[in-house]
Amino acid sequence: MASAVPAPAATFYVRTVGTDTNDGLSPQAAFASIRHGGQFLLNPGDRVIVGPGQYHEGNIAPRRGGAPGQPVTFVADTSGTMTGDPAGPVVVLPAPDKPDETTGFIVFGKQHVVIDGFTVRGAVDAGIQVRPAPQTGVGSGDVAIVNNVVSNAMNFGIDVHATAGITVRANAVNDCTGPGIFVRGDIDTPADVQIQMS
Repeated sequence: MASAVPAPAATFYVRTVGTDTNDGLSPQAAFASIRHGGQFLLNPGDRVIVGPGQYHEGNIAPRRGGAPGQPVTFVADTSGTMTGDPAGPVVVLPAPDKPDETTGFIVFGKQHVVIDGFTVRGAVDAGIQVRPAPQTGVGSGDVAIVNNVVSNAMNFGIDVHATAGITVRANAVNDCTGPGIFVRGDIDTPADVQIQMS
């Protein structure tokens, strides 16, 4: 019996000049929204590269997790070198016409995920959340939240509810209503979270 061959990793692009009817497979055919791009994170090693600019959206999540050593990744291209845009921050802001999108990025019960380099400002809930899956209770693990700037969230800046292998490194969190970084495990299992400020 032949074994299944893993699908090759793909890179998808998001730019402020894109449209979600594109295929996202090149900067010239970029998506317009990060949340839409996250729905194409299906296989280990898949990436969504986001060009500089402002994105009014929330509840951005990967559709699937990755594999050990092959995470699915959201990358903010602040230099603009990968998307062909002028350098600048990649800013996620609330969308007034989408009141149910309360969090910037959220990882629900996924493994092997990276969120790298974004500015998340003014989230109605937390800027970035890592939580168990709401339906099954399956926890998230091997999630790296790195090089982000989270500010003015109306709840926590970075909110982690997990027991397995979460890294929070080199983030700046300020002016949030709740704690900047809030970590909790389960009743019987402490959180396994590494926090490194630089």
